[in-house]
Amino acid sequence: MLQLSPKTLEALERLVMCSGVGDGKAEACMMHEARIAEALEAGHEWPTPGDQVPGVSSLLRGLCVELNDDPSWPSDAERAAALRPLIPRVMGTAGPVELEIRRTWRALDWLVREELPALLPKEMGELKDIAPIVDDATAAAGVALALDLARALARALARALARALDLDLEAATASRSRLRGLVCELSDMQAVA
Repeated sequence: MLQLSPKTLEALERLVMCSGVGDGKAEACMMHEARIAEALEAGHEWPTPGDQVPGVSSLLRGLCVELNDDPSWPSDAERAAALRPLIPRVMGTAGPVELEIRRTWRALDWLVREELPALLPKEMGELKDIAPIVDDATAAAGVALALDLARALARALARALARALDLDLEAATASRSRLRGLVCELSDMQAVA
């Protein structure tokens, strides 16, 4: 994990972490903050607003954008407290295609075998017991079962719609926490020598 200088950390702390890219001066999204950190650590000027960070894995960037823009954050301060510590973890994660493929398989495995059963234990619980998703064959089997379960879930959705519209902040917080864990795990993956 990259260590950010005190000067960079201080600059990030002065920003409000917002949903969307932000203006880049007073407010910024997580990825723009990573872009700022990357520029400041390299001795460059403050960058223009944007969420493309050359040193960050494209998969991790996408996950971080989803985390950042999640509408269930209670406040920008809570978003910053949860996401700002991930910035040095995701910096420097861009790597070879093989590494991005491994991360992608792991992210799909997480979604199918961990997140879906955690969000919908009754409807998707049996996904926890499938083989880990590590290649095309295991992905096809896992996704096929997930689709079968999703069809059954769709039939149950009409009954659950009233409950689904009632926002469950505890469940949203738990889901964000699990996704943050995945970002940490994927950022720690190294290229195979």
